[in-house]
Amino acid sequence: MPRPETSVMENKPTINDVIYALGKEMARLSPGDLARLRRTADSPLRAPHYWRWKSRYGWPDRQDDDWACIIAFMAIITPKGRDKDKKSPHNKETRLGKTLCDGGEAAWPSSTPPRPKVSETRLARLLNARGQTRRDAVLRLARLLARNNVSVNCADLAWFLLNDKTDASAQAIARAYYARLDHAARNDTQD
Repeated sequence: MPRPETSVMENKPTINDVIYALGKEMARLSPGDLARLRRTADSPLRAPHYWRWKSRYGWPDRQDDDWACIIAFMAIITPKGRDKDKKSPHNKETRLGKTLCDGGEAAWPSSTPPRPKVSETRLARLLNARGQTRRDAVLRLARLLARNNVSVNCADLAWFLLNDKTDASAQAIARAYYARLDHAARNDTQD
């Protein structure tokens, strides 16, 4: 497989490049390989693909748990089965925060007033969590999103996990969530 495009300044792939490449590869994996990757975050004996990708993309050892969670999240939301046209779990156009609000449903909202798929309280707990608590919350959300067969901007998730000491990525998720919720609420009051 060709290596993803590299950052001009660093001569190594950017997080966006890595997420794009991982998404494409996951869409082509067998059901057994995807199942092993879904358990990657829970097991110290990580799947072979995890180690291959760590070697290829070279993330630091201190980020192993976060990358294991990112990979497990992506594997969980990747459609199951052997479909040769299976879609990537990564869609750069679909902001994670927006999808946490509408669940990836085109016809959302289906209630008046609009009710987000992930409550505001649950979102706040996620955005304020750190370390293992944050990773656990992310995996619970992955299972929720998998029910709706959605793909999201997994780079949003990667930045959120890899930078849990800063609030910039959490703020980006919150902005997309509340923009979607506020838009639906405005449309609801105009009817």
